[in-house]
Amino acid sequence: MQTVPSRKTRPVQSVVTSVSQRGFFSVKTAVCLLAVCALIASPLLSSSVIAGTADNTPVSLNVLWPTNDLHLTGVQIFTLQMTSLPTDSYRATWKVDNGGENDLQTAGTVKAANVDVTNWKWKGNGPYLLTFTVRDSQNALIASKDVSIYSDGSPSTVYVPGTAVSSVSSAAILVASVAPVNTVPIEVWWPTDNTTVKGVQAVKALVREIADVEHYTMTWSAKNRQPTVMPSNANGFPHKEANINFADWPNGKQIITLVVTNEQKQTIATRDIPVTVENGVSSTSLASSSSAVSLSSSSATPSVASSSSVSSAARTVTDFKVLYPLDQTQVPNQFFMRVNTGLPFNDYTATWSVDGGSPNAITEKGPDGMTRQQLIDISGWNWRTDNRYIFEFVARDAKGITIGKKTVTVTKGGAAAQLVQATPSPQPRTSNGGGSLAGSNLYVNNNSDARHTADSWRQSRPSDAALMDKVANSSTAKWLGNWSADVGNDVRNEMKVARDQGALATFVVYNIPNRDCGSYSAGGAGSSDAYKKWIDTISGALGSEKAIIIVEPDALAQWDCANKNERAGLLSYAVAAFKNQYTYLDAAHGAWIAAADMAGRLKQSGVDNATGFAVNVSNFRTNDENIAFAEAISGATGGKHAVIDTARNGNGPAANNEWCNPSGRALGQKPTTTTGRSIVDAFLWLKRPGESDGNCNGGPNAGNWWADYALGLAQRAGW
Repeated sequence: MQTVPSRKTRPVQSVVTSVSQRGFFSVKTAVCLLAVCALIASPLLSSSVIAGTADNTPVSLNVLWPTNDLHLTGVQIFTLQMTSLPTDSYRATWKVDNGGENDLQTAGTVKAANVDVTNWKWKGNGPYLLTFTVRDSQNALIASKDVSIYSDGSPSTVYVPGTAVSSVSSAAILVASVAPVNTVPIEVWWPTDNTTVKGVQAVKALVREIADVEHYTMTWSAKNRQPTVMPSNANGFPHKEANINFADWPNGKQIITLVVTNEQKQTIATRDIPVTVENGVSSTSLASSSSAVSLSSSSATPSVASSSSVSSAARTVTDFKVLYPLDQTQVPNQFFMRVNTGLPFNDYTATWSVDGGSPNAITEKGPDGMTRQQLIDISGWNWRTDNRYIFEFVARDAKGITIGKKTVTVTKGGAAAQLVQATPSPQPRTSNGGGSLAGSNLYVNNNSDARHTADSWRQSRPSDAALMDKVANSSTAKWLGNWSADVGNDVRNEMKVARDQGALATFVVYNIPNRDCGSYSAGGAGSSDAYKKWIDTISGALGSEKAIIIVEPDALAQWDCANKNERAGLLSYAVAAFKNQYTYLDAAHGAWIAAADMAGRLKQSGVDNATGFAVNVSNFRTNDENIAFAEAISGATGGKHAVIDTARNGNGPAANNEWCNPSGRALGQKPTTTTGRSIVDAFLWLKRPGESDGNCNGGPNAGNWWADYALGLAQRAGW
């Protein structure tokens, strides 16, 4: 993956070598545990009685799996149980040799964790010393036990929680002959029990006790229908998902059966989902079309029930209109669908579905401030040979009551000019908090370094993986610069994924000549003409689609090292090129450049033609400080709006104002377009948490991924 250089926002104050607090804690904890274990050690591995309950009932730690001297490989389910204690009343961890502690999660009456021991080779085949530790709610030690294992066993040697404790011995348990069922629960997102379904529905489910969805298989089946494997889906939260076409199912009550098997092909869970089939539309199965577009929204939570289940008694509004597409018209491959109820934007919601599929939200505000609109790409739709598709639009009030419903039939293949007709004009600035971005979804990159790191830690470091999910599940910006081999293609690829999520992508353009005044992030375009050509390439790739564009961090704060008139001209050129986007010129922060000075530089560089300006990019200033700075600039630029980078400002700046990988910082406000501030359009994560500021304070080169730094930011976050 290409890395993006970071950039500085203050002169270097100091270079401090950080002491790892995490390492110090581990040593101190290990010494403490050794002292305690020396006092409480028992010659019996099967049980260690450490304390008693309030009524003097003894409690003991039973490590159910693995038992001592087993030879193992593959994914193992480490499992323990405390007798006489409720499972939720204690915390359990495991570690190997002198490594860090990893949490076991509650799984019914036991604590369990999936651990892949395949690559445990640092001691050959072993033995490897596992230490299981139990603490109470105040983190006081209750019990500890050591188990020795080898990493050269059979992949079929596993233990599944739910197997009778009495069946566990020091010998290997080959559960191929014992297939315990329903040892883990199946969580079904959609359809919920007794939902009315028709047409094509996306069935979504997962097993939370097995964090990596690739470590189990899920199938669906029904009466007279063979089991079908449900593919993995990473949208929102990793889960299993399959499109089921109910068009040829008998009407009435039906049962969908889900079955989960582990990597050893053992059935570990089943679940029946009762549904009511009510077919009003016949359609060809999307599941059979490899290029068919997914009809489900990218949200991790299930969408609302199909409109077929809405009560006929629901009130309606007489002026509910589908402004585009119109009934019996041809549509291009891309177009904005637009609906209006005559109500204020925030007083209603709207969804669209096609051919009886799952509803998808219509979230973007139209040019009049009341219309809802959403860009849709149907280029991959090919399941209807006549290219005719039936859209259903549903509007609901703030209480979720249906207030309008319209059905239109369209034919794919309209002239591209219709896209221009459906594209909204630039949206007006509004006085309410959030500005023109209010209500917009922000794109999440599910292929980020943070996502890969979190997934790689699921088995060995589950607690740290959960912390890293704070970063991985949040929207971050895509930086574009001279490292982009094909910047136009990079933009198109990012926009496609954002479009699939029904969300706005955020780009930071960072290629101004003499970038960063030759410091850590030196570089940029070789000439003014080269820069303009580069900007034109990005603008052409965006076309008429909407995105958030941050223009040249530090370019105005650092223009003393450049030809000011030339730089202002290039920034004005970029603003004009992105006139169809939500464009924000970088304005640094108030501890660097005074608001009045920055306002003058912004006006000289075309801010009048931009949406507004960006504050605190890659820095650590507090929200209160940033908002005050933004309000001062807004007052001096005719009311221009701002976006604020909150990626790393949760603890504010370092005491010495260190800007390059300072220790002790934290994630800030989650990315959102609901800010509660009249001139702040969004809180964004423009600097991607975990990417180094430069080769300083123990960090790698600028822009390189630094997982430990990202983990520290997440650990110290206030949420």
